[in-house]
Amino acid sequence: TAQATSRSIPKPQPPAMAVVKPNPPKPRSNTPKNTPDAAAKGSGTGFYINNTDIVTAAHVIDGCTALALDGGAPLSVILSDSALDLAVLSTARRSASWLPLSGQTEPKLGEDVVAIGFPYRGLFDQGLTVTGGNISALPSATDPAKRVMLTSPIQPGNSGGPVLNKGGEVVGVVVSRANDLAVLEGTRTLPQNINFAVSTAPLLTFLDKADVFFPTGTDRAAP
Repeated sequence: TAQATSRSIPKPQPPAMAVVKPNPPKPRSNTPKNTPDAAAKGSGTGFYINNTDIVTAAHVIDGCTALALDGGAPLSVILSDSALDLAVLSTARRSASWLPLSGQTEPKLGEDVVAIGFPYRGLFDQGLTVTGGNISALPSATDPAKRVMLTSPIQPGNSGGPVLNKGGEVVGVVVSRANDLAVLEGTRTLPQNINFAVSTAPLLTFLDKADVFFPTGTDRAAP
């Protein structure tokens, strides 16, 4: 899974985006408030697919006992699939806008895309980041998650963020990146821009299974 070690999702920076994070546990009477146990363990990225539901990566929420948006609005898990590394969450914090999903079963090889997310949140005061690249490899026939490879730079915290095509449609969900140290040890070279996203087909099937309504780009364009 992604090197982004996350335990939460943040508030929408534009309305369609969200930072997901775990609610900090209440400190015991003998636990100082500034100890690590009294703080959220991390954060990841999510995005609205309708006005109340948010998609992210399953490993972002794995092991969490409580989840919240960056502003504190609680999140509840509708469905999580660790094999696909996808999760869909619900929140009472409604969004006036959301990201449409591409109607294509998978992105095209060489297609220009951008990855959006909140890498290293709290370390740099940069807010939302957008990194450009392309689809550098299509899914393996044996991969049930149908992960595509992309060249857009990905950092810890990007996990769960959307990959968008030129039309602003979601064509993937960021889930992992190449393990630099493992590749270095095995090849004596460092990988460059080898990152992975779950593609559209398994995402659409996953949301159908969760009974979640998701307008697609085709729906949006229809008269």
